[in-house]
Amino acid sequence: MTTQQNLLIVVLAVTALVLSAAVVGVLTTDDASAQVSVKSGRYVVCTASYSSATELVYILDMQSKKLNVYVADEHAHTLERVGRTLGL
Repeated sequence: MTTQQNLLIVVLAVTALVLSAAVVGVLTTDDASAQVSVKSGRYVVCTASYSSATELVYILDMQSKKLNVYVADEHAHTLERVGRTLGL
């Protein structure tokens, strides 16, 4: 083998290693986190993580079949309604 062929093999091997690392980095997902769902009478309340300081709160009224979504911001200590009430 010539020096040029050896250099080409090394460059291709390094490129394959970098691309493999990129694929693993892209395909690796975040850890799963459990969400809370509570049913009491006619209401079902569920939470979902939106970001590190923000949670979504879903409130479903089973009797009237309406869904409201709220954003709970930990830093601002607020609970704001998102959008409009959805009929199911």
